[in-house]
This record gives sequence, C-alpha cells and structure tokens, in this order.
Amino acid sequence: MIRFGKNRKRHFDLILALTLLLACSACALPIPGNFALIESTAILSTAASSPTRSGAELNSSPTPTLAATSSASPTPALPSLTLSPTSAPPTSGPPAAAPTITLTPPITRSPTPTRWVWSTFTPVPTRTPTITPTLTPPPAYLRILRPGVFSRLLSPIQVQASVSPGEDGLVLVELLGEDGRSLAQQRLDYYEYISLSIAITPKLSYTLNGVSELGRLILSVNDQFGRKIAITTEDLVLFSIGDNEFSSSHVIIAPYVIQLPFADQIIQGGTLHVRGLARPVNQNPILLDLLNEQGVSLASAQLQIPLPSGSLSHNPFEVDLLYQVNAPIHARLTIRQESASRIPGTVALWSVPINLEP
Repeated sequence: MIRFGKNRKRHFDLILALTLLLACSACALPIPGNFALIESTAILSTAASSPTRSGAELNSSPTPTLAATSSASPTPALPSLTLSPTSAPPTSGPPAAAPTITLTPPITRSPTPTRWVWSTFTPVPTRTPTITPTLTPPPAYLRILRPGVFSRLLSPIQVQASVSPGEDGLVLVELLGEDGRSLAQQRLDYYEYISLSIAITPKLSYTLNGVSELGRLILSVNDQFGRKIAITTEDLVLFSIGDNEFSSSHVIIAPYVIQLPFADQIIQGGTLHVRGLARPVNQNPILLDLLNEQGVSLASAQLQIPLPSGSLSHNPFEVDLLYQVNAPIHARLTIRQESASRIPGTVALWSVPINLEP
C-alpha cells in the first residue's frame, strides 16, 4: 500500500473537495429558458486528524461525506401578457421592435340627402273682380287740330281735324258769325268710314260785313234719328284784311265722360242713375237730357260743376233722372254746355245710346 505523506494527504483532500464543489455548482446552474431558481449549499465534512496519526489511521479514515442542502423556491407565476392584434408573439431571440399602434379616425356618417318634393298648389277660388271704368279721360270724339282757340284768320280757313262719322256717315262743319248766322257750312260724306277715326282737311270761305268779328267753328255728327252724338267747337277771330295768326288747340281730351249708364244698357223702373266726370268748358252749368227717338226730352238735370284744380283733370258727378215710358224706346243721354259768349248755341256735347223700358 502506498503511503502518502501528511502534506500530500491534505492537498488531495482539498482538491477533492473543490472538485465536488464545482460539480455541484455546475448542476445548479440555470438552463436557458428555465425561469426556476435553485439555491445549493455544499458542506464538506472531514474527520479531524491529529498530526501524529499513523498510516493505518489514514487508510481507515472515512470517506469524506458531502451533505448538500438544496432549497428551491417555487416557480414564480409569469405576468399575464395581453397581445394587441398588431403585436407579434414573444420569442427567445433578440428583443423585437415595439409594435406600431395605428390610430384610425372615427367614421362620421353624413346625412342622407332628402329629395325635395314640391308642394302642390291648390288655387283658392276668388270672386271675379268688378270692372271699374278708368279715371283717365279718353281723347275727344271730335278734335279740331287747327286752327286753335282765338286764332286770327282770313278767308278761306284751312281746317285740320280728327273725326268719326255719325251713324248717317256724315260730318257737319260750320262757321258761325257773332249774331249766330251761318258764314260757311259743309256736309262731308264719309259713310264708308263709319266707326273709324279719320283725318279731314275741309276749307271754308266766308265774307264779312266789317273788318273783323267773332266767329265759331263747329264740328258735329248725328245718329240715325238726327240726334247729336257729339259737338266740338273753337272760338275764332275773323278778319277781312291782314295776316293769319294761328294758336294751338285746347280740345285734346274729352270734356265729359259718362261712366254709367254704358252704351246700349237696358234701363228699367223709371229711374236712370248717371255717373261720370266733367271738365267744364265755361262757367255755365252742365245740362243732362234724356231724349226719345224724336229728340224730345223725357228727363233733364242741371249741374253746377266747378273747374278742376291741382292734379285733377275732371271732377266727378252723380245724378238720378226720373223718366216715364209706356213701351221700350231707343233713347239717348246727352251732356252739354251752352255758350257763354255773344254767339249762342251749344259749345260742347257728348252722348250715349240706351234702351229704356217701363
């Protein structure tokens, strides 16, 4: 048997103990991927030997006993990991890049356009408006365009006028002197122009007893019974010597407008209501006459209407005429004024035909 020296015995024991310690430590090293932690403690027990021990004692020395005490802590629970849809599962390799979070804007719903539906318009029945006669006076039925009022004239006189022939187709042109005598007269036949407005240019020649005198130019038309439909006049100054001096005409619009009754209206009951407008041609009263077919007056009235002022061209009037007939007749309502100068006669007249019944 080989005997070891004292020092070598100690070295051997130390090497053996270190070897065992290293082996135990290697067993306790963690394996990659294992999260359990193990704590190990190695205790090496050797029998104490005296320095005078013999070799037999060395051979009978017990084998060193390694008492290993291990305490392992329980495996800790791993933290729960909630993965978002865009994150990748964890791997054991190098750390992955942080997942990118993409924010999606909320969807805003736009309102659905509603189709526009036009409402159906239901007309509401209304009363038929009553036709109101216009307040604008019409042009005169007969107009003397030349000569104008108080023109100074020599014979012959060239007349320019706008007329509508009467129901008999005639237009009467007269020139009167101061005493009412007739100085000149023409009956112009325009039968083919009935109901039309035409221009005429008659020429009147006259003879005076003196150097000058007052005269009156008259245009008139009649109906089928010989009653006056309309009369228009101009006062002139007549000379036997000198030159003509013309002035403008003032007869442009109708001096009288009859709004009621209207033409050919049927009147019953014995009362005729008259309504109209008037622009007096002088200071004399306005005369209304209801004439039968023979020209006889069935009813009459006299109105004093002042001259219009301001922006008015005519003044309104109303009057009732009482009549009495036994059978239907074709009457004519006339409105007129008489002369205010030395020459007598009617200076302006207008009329409308009506039908009278009892």
